[in-house]
This record gives sequence, structure tokens and C-alpha cells, in this order.
Amino acid sequence: MEKLIAIAIILILILIFTGRTNILIVAVSILIGATAVFMTLFFVVNIFVFITFRPRDAEYLRIEGRFNDRWHNACYLVDGEEYLCIFPWEGIFIKQLYKKNKKCKVLFNKKIGRVYDKYAIITSALGLVFIIGLDIALVMIYLSI
Repeated sequence: MEKLIAIAIILILILIFTGRTNILIVAVSILIGATAVFMTLFFVVNIFVFITFRPRDAEYLRIEGRFNDRWHNACYLVDGEEYLCIFPWEGIFIKQLYKKNKKCKVLFNKKIGRVYDKYAIITSALGLVFIIGLDIALVMIYLSI
């Protein structure tokens, strides 16, 4: 990964020093557009997936994951079994958001074996709203060029 970043930096510097910034502008705009499209698809699919989940009573147990893991997930007790939240836990306000042995409602799907807690739902909804706003702004920018 570090080699790819180094190669990208070298290519960018070559383009800047040779005066071919138009290639750089086109490449960056394509990258931004592709990222916006993939993020939109991610949040739309996420919304459709959690529509198929059913509400269940649950109890928050703990944050699951080892210290070296990149992602940690909230663990909930649903129908006597432990299930992880589909989204990683929020790294801030842990004590305020996640209270041990707290009863709550989650969206649950036995086939997938994961839950959506209220924070995952909020993240999905806000992410979709934000990315749609970004998509509209990008389209307006591209049309004005």
C-alpha cells in the first residue's frame, strides 16, 4: 500500500511539473464521482437491508473485538443468543451511548446473524442524506463546467 501511495505521489508531481494539470483535474474529478456513486450505493443498499430486519428486544452486553482489531462491534443479547451489530461501534462517547445490560430495541435478522442498533440506523440515514446532498452538489458542479 505504501508503494502505491509513493507511486501516486510521484505521478502527481510529474504531472504538476510538466504542466499537465488538466489530466490531474480530470483524474481527481473521476475519483470523487466514483466515490460518491459507491457511497450512495452503499447507503441505499444498507437502508434496503435493514428494512428486511425485524424489531426485537435486546440487551447491550459489551464491545466485541480485540485491541489490535481495526473494527469493534457492539454485542447484543437477542433471544438468548449473542449477536454483533452490523456497523462498527462509535469510537466516541462510549459511556454515554453504550450502557451495560441496558434493554433496547434492535433490528434483527436470524439469517444474517447481525443486528442494527439505533446508532447504526442513525448512521445509515444521516449518511444517505449527506451523500445525496453531495451527489446533487457534484452534479451541479459538473454541469456548470
